[in-house]
Amino acid sequence: MTEQEKKQYLIDFGKRVKFYREKIGMTQKELGVKAGYVDGTNPSAAISKIEHGQMDIGQAKTAEIAEALEIEVYDLIVSPQISRLVKYAEGIMNMEKGDENVEN
Repeated sequence: MTEQEKKQYLIDFGKRVKFYREKIGMTQKELGVKAGYVDGTNPSAAISKIEHGQMDIGQAKTAEIAEALEIEVYDLIVSPQISRLVKYAEGIMNMEKGDENVEN
């Protein structure tokens, strides 16, 4: 991944965080606190930096943010189109599993 691609990824990631945060009416501070930015870190500032693509976070923090937003991790790390495809495929798989459990 080039430096430019990394920058674009962080910007896109941040846009997804902001989209899902605003979708549920959560403030940056609320998300920051729920995601664990409480020990010496300004929760609002941390989320603002993430949303503006200025802060690269690890897998554990990504999972904490997804949990705080009540979404799946892949909703944050992949494009919305791919996320919808994954959910669609999971729905089909669940339907097929349900069909296997139906007694004739």
